[in-house]
Amino acid sequence: MSERLAEILEKYKNTIVAQLKSRIISEGKVATGDLEKSITGIVEGTSISIFASEYWYVVNYGRKPGKKMPPIRPIMEWMKIKRIEGATKKQTKSIAWVIAKKIGDEGIPGTNFFWETINSIVPLITKDIEQSYLKDINDQINGNS
Repeated sequence: MSERLAEILEKYKNTIVAQLKSRIISEGKVATGDLEKSITGIVEGTSISIFASEYWYVVNYGRKPGKKMPPIRPIMEWMKIKRIEGATKKQTKSIAWVIAKKIGDEGIPGTNFFWETINSIVPLITKDIEQSYLKDINDQINGNS
């Protein structure tokens, strides 16, 4: 792999990570910040791999209606961060149960933050890689390698 290509991949890895984090923030999907902090990337050969907490999937794709209720504990943690609470601990748990039931019954919409970000970057990275290969070929033809 050429040095030019390696630089391009590293640049776009950083761009993808930054834009994914930015999208989560702009979509209002930050409570604890765990998802945002978990987004990282690495360049492996000629590929870029992006990693995130496993619940990125639900944030991106949403949750279909009619499924079983999600666990109450994460909802209670979210409620604590958002300062949503009942007068007693029992009431707080009841509110969390109602939220979980509603999510199970009605689902939640996804943001599509992942694919919208990737699809906006693909044309740019494709153009830069094409130009990099052309420069590499030109360098080889002209003996500049």
